[in-house]
Amino acid sequence: MYHHTEKCSNLVMFPLTLLFVTLIFPYTNILSQWTLQNYDTNFTLTNINFLDQNIGFACGEKYYPATNSGRGVIYKTVNGGDNWNIAFNDTNFDIKGTCFYDSDTCIAYGGYYLSQSKIIKTTNGGINWFYVTSFEITGLVNSIKYFGNLAYAACATGIFRSTNNGSNWLRILPEFGEYGGSYFINAQTGWCSYDYGNLYKTTNAGINWQLTNLPGYIYAHEIFFTDINNGYVILDTTSFVSKILKTTNGGASWSVMNPGVTNHFWSIYFVNNNTGYISGSGGNIIKTTDAGASWASSFTGGFNETFRNVYFFDPYKGFTCGGKSIILKTINGGFIGITPISTDIPNSFMLSQNYPNPFNPNTKIKFDIPQPTFVKLIVYDML
Repeated sequence: MYHHTEKCSNLVMFPLTLLFVTLIFPYTNILSQWTLQNYDTNFTLTNINFLDQNIGFACGEKYYPATNSGRGVIYKTVNGGDNWNIAFNDTNFDIKGTCFYDSDTCIAYGGYYLSQSKIIKTTNGGINWFYVTSFEITGLVNSIKYFGNLAYAACATGIFRSTNNGSNWLRILPEFGEYGGSYFINAQTGWCSYDYGNLYKTTNAGINWQLTNLPGYIYAHEIFFTDINNGYVILDTTSFVSKILKTTNGGASWSVMNPGVTNHFWSIYFVNNNTGYISGSGGNIIKTTDAGASWASSFTGGFNETFRNVYFFDPYKGFTCGGKSIILKTINGGFIGITPISTDIPNSFMLSQNYPNPFNPNTKIKFDIPQPTFVKLIVYDML
């Protein structure tokens, strides 16, 4: 995408006002910000997951209040998220997420409300899917994580473990109730959230659990750890305004972070110890590059939808998904400032007149460049 429009804000230009602004940025950072990859009003996508740089699944649900029913969907990409096609569609249950076992084998999980669990599986890369019998799991499945033949499932009726690749499951937490978020950093160590701000931790594959209470919050629905000590949780309050908590001692104690915005957050993803993203309602994605000490907005292109999940390969390339089957992609971490307006490659360089001119408080400048290069724009009046 080589056609671009640069928007200069917070500037005042009149015919006799002197102004000199220099903007320098590498072309590799302005190819895109967040670009729309998929749109379909039929579903709300709740999870996006990749096996490698090319193959990925995005899944979700559709609820019909009139009939008190729903259906699930799985989209698949084989070209790094540039194109998405429906790989599975079911009218009986919501699909909450997917988990890859290898390049051909993947399971998808979910259910209906709190009572019914569903697990489906593909062994040919998503071409065909079949239902997996899971009599031991009796509630909606919110997450599943595999470590070889060992697997963990967080469900509406407890935490379950399988030691035979999901063929059989055993409840490993004695307390019954809805478990939302879970995160296992390895086969031995993991954290699971429960109602009323309770957070459980195991260091011996679920044989024993240590309870930590997060007072003042009702539900920790998302957990992410960058290493054995540093982790984050998204917590909902009674007003459904989310709080972000961080631990530096493996979950023994937690401190509240200030994300800079008030929102109902849905998903958190860190690509390393310092750089992470959080997605939420109103098309809001925020980013940190200093381990949560400060947060800034990651530009989303103005989509006013709830982004339910976020996934990144590295600090720059990532995806988010949400309402109306939206899938967005960035290759520069949400760089703000340049808006691509075409995918055509120009034949030559061209710089258009800015508009409006004079301007207050902003102006737009359209330019075309025929090849990747550094771009420098200088804005000034004739004086």
